[in-house]
Amino acid sequence: MAAGPQWEAENVTFSATVRQLLDWAAGRPGKRRLSQDEPSPLAPYRPDTHWAYYAYKHILQEFGDSPYAAAKLGIDWSMFGFPGRGAEQSTLWLGTPGAHTLCHRDTYGLNLVTQLVGRKRWTLFPPSDGPRLYPTRVPYEESTVFSAANLRRPDFNKFPDLASTQPHIVELTAGETLLVPRHWWHLVENLETSVSINTWIELPCDAEARLQEALVRTMVSRLPADAASARLLLNDPMEECWPLDTCLSVLQQSAAALSLPPAPTPPRDRRAFWATYRAWPGNRRVPACPATALLRPEVQREQTASAASSPDPVVSPRLGSPESAASPPAGLGAREVYLALAEAVTDPQTVAAAAEAFKRALRRRGGAQIL
Repeated sequence: MAAGPQWEAENVTFSATVRQLLDWAAGRPGKRRLSQDEPSPLAPYRPDTHWAYYAYKHILQEFGDSPYAAAKLGIDWSMFGFPGRGAEQSTLWLGTPGAHTLCHRDTYGLNLVTQLVGRKRWTLFPPSDGPRLYPTRVPYEESTVFSAANLRRPDFNKFPDLASTQPHIVELTAGETLLVPRHWWHLVENLETSVSINTWIELPCDAEARLQEALVRTMVSRLPADAASARLLLNDPMEECWPLDTCLSVLQQSAAALSLPPAPTPPRDRRAFWATYRAWPGNRRVPACPATALLRPEVQREQTASAASSPDPVVSPRLGSPESAASPPAGLGAREVYLALAEAVTDPQTVAAAAEAFKRALRRRGGAQIL
């Protein structure tokens, strides 16, 4: 059993066309080539033991930022009560069966997700379950709080509080839209080749969250002594630690934003929204499941048959090797102490207290007018 989540930094990133990805998922890895002499980068891997994910891609960055490109895509979230939101505020997710995002909660706003192709399984937890999901900011990813537990193959011995959580499981199919409320935790898995789009809706309370996020970024950026240490702390391979002057600039902006007028509230008339909100039919409440529902049927069978079940036969969205079942070395080395320090200074309660102390310090220094 894999001890922890499969972090993005452990995966391999590669470049391929959408057609190459779809051919590979369909079992035709060598059919398409980037050029006459260059084979598909997916050819060495098998879709029954690996998965690939083209995730969290801002649509205008991928398809161009011209008005024609945005209009051609025809993305319009106004039917859900959010007029003016389109491709500019949307992201794209394309993945093969088994592709997944780790269990996490977003720091800002709420999330609207529309499934275009295929099926996805959403496992959601209310904010009250947060402390029992073993939250961590290490490895760090901007505006994302991860669970330290591998919820695809949960180890209830190592993470006993998982048994007290209340997962809500939704299978999202093509044509359905799901609203993920603010700070709801979620694990998302592709049940088949899947395409979806989403938009994050800003909320008035995001200003306080952005101040805390700026503090976390500053703490994380000041910890690494070298590039190797930075790689231990960062989940996204494209993420980087910021220089001190950049961190201070973002802190200043986030503090000043607390004095701005609150963001406009969504329209009160939600009839159009609920009429098209088909992810949970009839706007019914999805009942909570027992924590054992986190175990997929094949995992339950494996655990019943043998305590030493084989590792999950999947790899990273970007390509790598299957999840390792190797046990961590005994004892605490320098790496473990360093990561423990990073977890301590980015603990949510520590960050919340730091944000309050930061605001008090600004007031003392004459910044009361901006706070």
